[in-house]
Amino acid sequence: MDSVSPTNPVEQYQRVPIGQLRDGKYDQPPVDPQRPGNWFIICTVERCGSHLLGRLLFNAGIGLSLEYFNVRTNVDMRARWGVRDGDHDQYFSELIRHRTLPNGTWGVQLHWSHYRNHPQVIDQRLLPHAKLIYLYRRDLVSQAISLHLARRSGYYGFDGTVTPDVPVDRHGRPRKLGSIWHTLTCARRLRRDQRNWERFFASRGAASLRIAYEDMITDQPGTVGKVAEFLGLPASAYRIPSAEPRENNMPENVELARKRLAQHHGLLRVLTDVATWPIWLR
Repeated sequence: MDSVSPTNPVEQYQRVPIGQLRDGKYDQPPVDPQRPGNWFIICTVERCGSHLLGRLLFNAGIGLSLEYFNVRTNVDMRARWGVRDGDHDQYFSELIRHRTLPNGTWGVQLHWSHYRNHPQVIDQRLLPHAKLIYLYRRDLVSQAISLHLARRSGYYGFDGTVTPDVPVDRHGRPRKLGSIWHTLTCARRLRRDQRNWERFFASRGAASLRIAYEDMITDQPGTVGKVAEFLGLPASAYRIPSAEPRENNMPENVELARKRLAQHHGLLRVLTDVATWPIWLR
């Protein structure tokens, strides 16, 4: 089966769901995993638009970045490539071998938890050769609302696919959407991981390209151009895709819960400041 690559020109934007991008048809012609190419890491936290950025870059011919150190992606790809569980070094080699685009670009979307769970292979084989992109979100409240809805409903992507691990209560019923307290819990987790990334950059003195989610949404082609410039790509190595439409196939109850929580945006903004929380909530 022929591999799918945006370096073979396409006429229309490919808005491909995450699950499909894991498929073997997106594997690329093998390269030597011991020879670093133009590698980049999208350092981020949940609900910052990393999958949108990854799709934009893929359509531009700049890497095929996924959450390769996410458990579900890790399991799927190890099984396809015959890598045993726990062999992180071989898994990384196979990622480079099969997921590097013909122009030499390779990328990964990295959450703090992914880095915490795979520090050795990332520190030794990836970080010395990769450029760092920090994708963050200014509006922590809207980000926390998005995370709350995703975790409680199981709807993470634009295509309406539900993850199999939707939480239920002790009666086996789905947990309530629109919980302010769970939204605050999500905000605390997001803020913690953001601070971990900030400390990571400060401790390493690493140069990075900082991209705010809000800026990316308003200027998607411009964001692609900034990444290409940061990676030092010649104009012949990529193309600027059109902006991705924002239609999402979310159920009505999810959208209603989003609107209800958004009405409490000001209150949530105050409560997400940990310094204002009572001791028992910290």
